[in-house]
Amino acid sequence: MTPTVELMQNTARTLCRRALSGDPEYRAMTAEAEALRAQFRKEHPDALCARVLQILDACLAVSDMEGEQLFLTGLQMGLELGGLDCLPRDMPPIPPVCGGDTPWPSSPPGRSEPD
Repeated sequence: MTPTVELMQNTARTLCRRALSGDPEYRAMTAEAEALRAQFRKEHPDALCARVLQILDACLAVSDMEGEQLFLTGLQMGLELGGLDCLPRDMPPIPPVCGGDTPWPSSPPGRSEPD
């Protein structure tokens, strides 16, 4: 992975978490995951906890690779869609969580602001 792609992925991940942070369901799921993790560590021996962490690390590594590929595929699809000029001209402005209400500098005319 190039440093540019890594920076873009980290930015996307941060913006995603920021957008979800106001969602009550997301906050509840996060709290439940933390509680379950703490309960598991308290109830099981260190060797079992270490083994479970190894399994989770392996699963997360696969998930990260899939996420990276999905991110790159999404970028490619966005570039291709932008080049086709097939998006409606009356699209709403970019939401603030994704960078604000200002148009992208390289957007084709009519894309970032409604007509």
